[in-house]
Amino acid sequence: ANTATKKEIKEFADRILKLKEEMDGLSSDIKCVYEDAANKGIDRRALKEVVTIKRKQRSDEHKDNVNQLCLALGLPK
Repeated sequence: ANTATKKEIKEFADRILKLKEEMDGLSSDIKCVYEDAANKGIDRRALKEVVTIKRKQRSDEHKDNVNQLCLALGLPK
């Protein structure tokens, strides 16, 4: 059963729109950083690959930290 009011739906929509605007701003900022790097002679594709690798490493490190914390607390992974 749908129990959401029109006001609640509007509030959710407004929150989503605000976040999308922030994402657009961040996307523009990221594009500028890539352009700055390209202006310094750094290959854009290579830089994107470095970013991808670093993101994966962070994700793996986070998973390892969570697993270690669960072990220390005696919780299942």
